[in-house]
Parts: sequence; structure tokens; C-alpha cells
Amino acid sequence: MKLVLFQRNAFLNRGMKLGDKSISTVNGLLYMEREEKEMVINYSRKVYREVLRKTGFRDFKGHVRVDLVPKVTDFHRTKEGYSWKLGIDGIYEINANAPECGAATAALHQNRPELALYQPDPAERMVRVLNGHVGEKTVAFVIGEGVVKKEWGRFFMGSLYERGLKIKEILPQEMGEHDVVWRFGDVRNEGYTEFPPSFREELIKKQKESFVLNSVPRSSREDIGNKAYLLGSGERPLETEEDILWALGKEDLVAKPYEGASGNGIVFQRNCSRKEWEDALRGYVGKGYGLYRARWLPKLEIDEIKQGVAMDISPSFMANGDRLDYLYTIARVENYESYINRGTINVAQGAGFVGTLIDNVEEAG
Repeated sequence: MKLVLFQRNAFLNRGMKLGDKSISTVNGLLYMEREEKEMVINYSRKVYREVLRKTGFRDFKGHVRVDLVPKVTDFHRTKEGYSWKLGIDGIYEINANAPECGAATAALHQNRPELALYQPDPAERMVRVLNGHVGEKTVAFVIGEGVVKKEWGRFFMGSLYERGLKIKEILPQEMGEHDVVWRFGDVRNEGYTEFPPSFREELIKKQKESFVLNSVPRSSREDIGNKAYLLGSGERPLETEEDILWALGKEDLVAKPYEGASGNGIVFQRNCSRKEWEDALRGYVGKGYGLYRARWLPKLEIDEIKQGVAMDISPSFMANGDRLDYLYTIARVENYESYINRGTINVAQGAGFVGTLIDNVEEAG
């Protein structure tokens, strides 16, 4: 990978807004080599299909983002910026609920039009895939109440419309009048949701007869985003006293809710005293939590940021059953000290945003 900076002495720009928060954006472009792109796509497809098989939710349709933990080697300064070799150290989650990366990039390109000249356009790539699924039908776009959806969702919808998708915004109660519905907002059986309580059941009925993006699972067991399916070797559910005692004997674990959102409810062992960690475990035991090995993002030693930078990599796909059509890849950035203190990297909580990676040489302009 390589990062090409527009200005040698300026890495971040804080001009983008989300509510009352200033969102950092990168004064430059991030490039992904062809073999790195193939590695990211192949790894994501493999994990997604394994999870899909476990859920049994074979008729899922919708926008999916896979949040990966990158591995960085041979990091060095170049004349234009920085360069390094990309690997994969693991996965944080599969977001099959309502990924916001397309909306965030649409808002970024409104705010930073010079980036739009070079970066891949998520809307253009999505329209190319979606028109193959829905043809000439109008997509009814229903926006949830979350701050990102409300602030940036209409940028996204407008961008999709400008690229040739027949799309219009509707209210949740108007869903029954349309053959194609795109749910742009979180809906969960338990936990954080952005729609009225009745909407979930209405959507489940609707998707039996219509084309619905993003399909809603009938139970937590069917949820592709359920992090229980990502428990690996040396990790386990938090269900019993035995699990608590096991966790107290380990180091550098993280307790995460299976159906959490936006980094909420996550507790890192390294940020707690032993008593705080034990109290947290006892408070969450039997409440849909898993115990995972903490996978920390690598530190990029960017000269312009004294504390260094954390960066993740998140490829995005359009799913139809076990078929995943690649769309684009985004990255988020965070001052490394802030990232270590919080333990998560999330734009809604103040992390910075790179936008889409340039993932083919011919797209570099």
C-alpha cells in the first residue's frame, strides 16, 4: 500500500462535520496494490461464507462491510508520503445491518471535492451492481434515526440517484407500497435499533415476497453480524462462572456484545484493573457477550502526527445469498494514543476517515 500526501506537512483536515463533532479527513490518497486487493477480497469472502453457512440465512441480500485488522510490514517514508506491505491479522466484525461507509464517502466527497476526483465512487459501483438485481424498478430508501444515517444518508441517496439508480426516500409505514426496499438503518432483535418496534416484524414479512436490502434475520441465530460466529481458537462465550475464572487468568482479552453497534459496550482487559475487569465480566455473564483476543491495530509512524496513527481496512460488498460482489474498500484513521485509550476506531465516536482506497492503477486518474 502507499499513502500519497497532498501536502508534506499536513496529514489531517478537521473540516468535515457529524453533528457537533469535527471529523478528521486525510490530506492525501491511499492506494492498494492489486495483489493486496485480491487478498482482502478473498479473505473476506471466505469468512463471510463460513458465517453465512452457520447462520443458515441463505436468502440474505444487502450491503455488507467486513472490518479487518491489517498487518503492516516494511513501513517507510517515500518522496510522496508513505509505503508498506499489507497483510491481514484478523477480523473485527461483519457489518450486515446497515453499513454507513457509502454515506460517509458521499459526505466526504461533498466536503472534499478534490478527493472525489481520484477516489473510487461507491455510488457508481453500487449502481452498477444494483441495476443488475432490480432493473428498472424504483428502490424505496428508508432511513433510520441514527445520527450518521440522518446526517449523511441523503448525500448517499442523492449520489446513487445521480449515478442512475431509480431511488426515492420513504417513511417506514410506506414500505408496503413498494417492490424493492432498502433499509438504511440498524434493526436488531435485541439491542440498538433505529426504527419503530413494529418495523422489524413488518420487514420480515415484506422480504418473503419482495426484494429487500438489507434483509432482517428472523432471530439472533440467523444474524450474519452476530459476533458469536467469529469466536476463534483461544476465545469463548461469556456464559458461566468457569468462563469468568478462565478470563481472569488470561491477558489482553476483550469482552464484546455479539449484537453491539458503534463500539458500544466493549470492555478491554488492558484498560481495567483486575477488580474492574472482574466486575465487568460478572455484569455481562449470560448476556450475549463473548471473550475475544484483543486485536490491536498496528501503529503507523506518520511524521505529521507525533503519537502515530491507527488505521483499519474495510472492504465492502453487495451480497445476494453466498454471492459477494466487491464494491470498494474504505479505511478509518485515529490518533494512536486516542485509539489505545478507547480501544475502537469508529467515525461516530470521533475517528477520522480516509474515504475509498484507489484499488486499481487505471482508477488513479
